[in-house]
Amino acid sequence: MGDIQNCNFLNFTSANPFYAIETSIPNTFEGLSAFRNSLDILTSLNTSYVGLNWNPPDSTFSNSTDLAAEIKDDYNVQPQLRIHYNNMTRNEIDDALKASLVAFI
Repeated sequence: MGDIQNCNFLNFTSANPFYAIETSIPNTFEGLSAFRNSLDILTSLNTSYVGLNWNPPDSTFSNSTDLAAEIKDDYNVQPQLRIHYNNMTRNEIDDALKASLVAFI
């Protein structure tokens, strides 16, 4: 994980690639269950990071930061929470950034 986080891509080759997961945050219980099942499989490939696209109003602030923290803690994979702020107030953006810092996301 450190190589990705530090932008050191020289350690990766076609024989030793890095894997990443990019997704929008599921907003139903069934979607979250299916996503967790997919994470179980995909993280076995030594996934480098999981990119989560937070698109309000489809996903909520709490489920976004909670899911990112769960990915980090339970799967030992670095999450990247991408906030699409076109539907957010300035205070909502600030709150999301603060929560991300607290969770070390």
